[in-house]
Amino acid sequence: MSDVRLSDEYYHYLYDPSTQGYREGFWKTLTGTPSISSGLIRLNNSSIITNGEYMYGTVDLKLTIPAVPTLLDNRQFGLLSPANGNSLSAYFLISGTTFSAVSYGVWGSSVEQTTITWQAAWTATATVFSIKWFKEKVEFWVGGQKLATHITSIPGAHPLPVYMLNTNVDNTDVTYVSLEGIHKVVAPEMNVTVNVSDIEIGAVELKDSNSDTRAEIHAPVSAAMGMGLNTMPARYMATPPSITDTFSTPLLTDSTGNLKTVSPGDIPTTLTGGNTTVTTSGTAVALGTTLASKSIYIRAKSTNTGNIYVGDSTVDAVTNQQIILAANDSLSINIADRATVWIDAGVNLEGVDYLVMS
Repeated sequence: MSDVRLSDEYYHYLYDPSTQGYREGFWKTLTGTPSISSGLIRLNNSSIITNGEYMYGTVDLKLTIPAVPTLLDNRQFGLLSPANGNSLSAYFLISGTTFSAVSYGVWGSSVEQTTITWQAAWTATATVFSIKWFKEKVEFWVGGQKLATHITSIPGAHPLPVYMLNTNVDNTDVTYVSLEGIHKVVAPEMNVTVNVSDIEIGAVELKDSNSDTRAEIHAPVSAAMGMGLNTMPARYMATPPSITDTFSTPLLTDSTGNLKTVSPGDIPTTLTGGNTTVTTSGTAVALGTTLASKSIYIRAKSTNTGNIYVGDSTVDAVTNQQIILAANDSLSINIADRATVWIDAGVNLEGVDYLVMS
């Protein structure tokens, strides 16, 4: 069960996707598959909501709306909880060709809605959409201009999450979300459950105090709980015990049942650099021919204009994206053969640079 923290100090926070990416602790995905593209959160037929809720203050959403509002458009962004329905909200709405500021008060209240003329300067340009929420009114600003003030139907003293929805099959990009002068914050303490098979501890050593002998621990642990190890020295036992974490997951042992020891051969001694280009988007290619490795560092080329998709031989830019890298994004993979890593690209003739450590 989640606890909540209530802050009575004014709260200021800038969420910058270019440094934080799409952080699950801050956002919850409601529909679709939000992604990161060139340091921006991209919403394409998808919706997201903050895990935290906020009351009073200013919410700035710097967004790029790709086109003038047209028939069948549906975009919402601002302060609202879908569970509340038509109550307790203040948000911008693009519905078909109409752009408007919308607010609702307590349950059962009527809507207050102001139609706003869309300006050409907002189209396909990063623009700040602001909601200034006071106790007695809500102001709606776009590009530094105050375009609506609501005083009849406004949210009461009830914290609300930041919500963004784009049901169109196009890209609404989020440059940042800024929270300024927030009076109250309700933030859940996230109890994250991770399967023990999902996380592995590496480079943790048990050292014999009488010699230089070391044992390497590879015990999966739960991120939701601390790790408690039974550390009775194996060298005093006729049969080495099974050392486990709190979830009784055995450590990595060799073929004789002893803890795996670290040897010089486990440490990479050779670097081999290279680069790989995807000729045709949608047709994945191997990172290279067979080459023994211990680890591979991969970075998407700085000149890429689209995303790179990294995975196994089934990776695909459309249907099976696996790991997504924007330009200059990188990752390291512990793997035994370069040829088992494959990439696809969202744009023809884009790719990655890499270092094989063997």
